[in-house]
Amino acid sequence: MTRRSWLWPPALVVLAAACSGDGAPGGDAVGKGTPPTVVFSDSVVLEENDSIYLGEPDYLSPLADGGYLVTDGMQARVLHFDAHGRLVGMFGGKGKGPGEFASPFAVIERPDGTIAVSDAELDRISVFDPSHELLFGISTAAIVRDAAVIGLDVWLAGTNQDEATGLTKWTADTILRPVLPIPDTYRAIPPLAGIHHAVRVDAWGDSLLVAFSGTSEIMVAGPDGVPVDEVTVPAVRRKGVTREALQKMADPATPFPEMFSAISALFGLHRRSDGSIVTVHFDQVLDGNAIESEVFASLLSADRTRACVDARVTLVGETQPVIAFRGDTLLVLEQLTQAEPVVTVIRKLLVEDDDCAWQPVRES
Repeated sequence: MTRRSWLWPPALVVLAAACSGDGAPGGDAVGKGTPPTVVFSDSVVLEENDSIYLGEPDYLSPLADGGYLVTDGMQARVLHFDAHGRLVGMFGGKGKGPGEFASPFAVIERPDGTIAVSDAELDRISVFDPSHELLFGISTAAIVRDAAVIGLDVWLAGTNQDEATGLTKWTADTILRPVLPIPDTYRAIPPLAGIHHAVRVDAWGDSLLVAFSGTSEIMVAGPDGVPVDEVTVPAVRRKGVTREALQKMADPATPFPEMFSAISALFGLHRRSDGSIVTVHFDQVLDGNAIESEVFASLLSADRTRACVDARVTLVGETQPVIAFRGDTLLVLEQLTQAEPVVTVIRKLLVEDDDCAWQPVRES
């Protein structure tokens, strides 16, 4: 039976455009402030075939030339696509040897054009040249889930339990320096740190945006990784992070599925060209081995004094979506598993604030 195909049926193209998001006024938005509007812009279908396909997409990395790198957790490899979704190549594979992966996740194009891939299970980062040949590996204690570049430095985002930090500054080829202490709630509630160990980071100029997935706060850090500001993204339609939910997570008697689903998790963070900040949160429910998610996009003003929050991002696929950004465009990678054959698509969405009902989050 054919496993995959890269030709997307026209009917599904129409579906993606129609289901681009429902951030427009109405429904449960009434009386709670009008959220941003999520608008479908374009889509890219990724080329796959019977032998090279995405079994479990985990991370999407846009490249400088317009292409994409996608890590596949199921097959422990990275697939490379061009700007039109055509398959360029793949590298990696299951194993513990040089150039192999056990649990690949974050992948980033470094300033010199080389490609770095994190592996939480093997506690290392593997670096490949642009033609996908392995150059070297470096050990890391952090569970790297995201990365950003400032100048020649790479900032690796992910909790380091040994150092109790959430960022690692990577300079030259071999120097890793943990910075940015984990939040107090992570220290006080071990299940919070265990379930929501992802950290998100974005860079502009010599500054960083940092967010721990199990909190509602966005931190601004300087070039040394030291926070200089912090702001809370309010929750209106999503679960948010409440005191009651944290108490539930701290209670050893709480079943794991309830802990997993207790709070919203931050999966996307990006500073736009006008200085405003986009966040993407998931409300997740664990049903057996399946995860069901509702996705919400929010905006913070450039001066971080106002917020317009919780536009629902309608999903068209049946798998857990993967979030990334290219410029001001929100990228959502999904798989349509009910299609025959299965289709993997990157939808391009715009988060617009024309009709936003902004609410203050602090004094200017």
